[in-house]
Amino acid sequence: MPNVPLTISLTIDDAPMVLPDCSRIPTAEPDWSAMDAIREGLQRLSVPHCVAFVIGVAAERNPGPLERWLEAGYELGNHTHDHVPAREVEQSSFLASVERCHALLDRLGAFARGRTKWFRFPLLSYGADGAVSGSTARRAC
Repeated sequence: MPNVPLTISLTIDDAPMVLPDCSRIPTAEPDWSAMDAIREGLQRLSVPHCVAFVIGVAAERNPGPLERWLEAGYELGNHTHDHVPAREVEQSSFLASVERCHALLDRLGAFARGRTKWFRFPLLSYGADGAVSGSTARRAC
C-alpha cells in the first residue's frame, strides 16, 4: 500500500468541564482545570486543530477556559445548553437548547473570522429509537 497522508479530526466533548464518564452535567463542582491542561498539551505537541464541544450551562459558569481555547486558535462547537439527549425532550425544547448554546458561542467569538459552526448531539443521542442511539452512545464512550 502506498504512503498516503493521513488526516484525522480531534474533538473533545463536554467543554469546559471535559466529563470523564459520558454523564450528564455533574452535581458536584467539576475540575475546571482540565480544559486548560488539554489546550496546553495540544500546544506543546504542536497540534494545529481541535474542536471542543461546549455545554452551554457549564460555559456560562466558567467561560475563561473557552476564551483561552479560542485565543490559542482552536475551535468550539455546540453540544447544546443543557446536555439532554434529543430523544428525551420535545423537539422545541431541544432546538431551544441548541439555539441558546449557539448564542453563547457567538458571544464568545466562536464563529469569528469565518470559523466553522460545529454541532454534536449530547451523548450521541440523535434518533427517536432509544435502543439504537443509546447503544451507539455507550460504545462511543
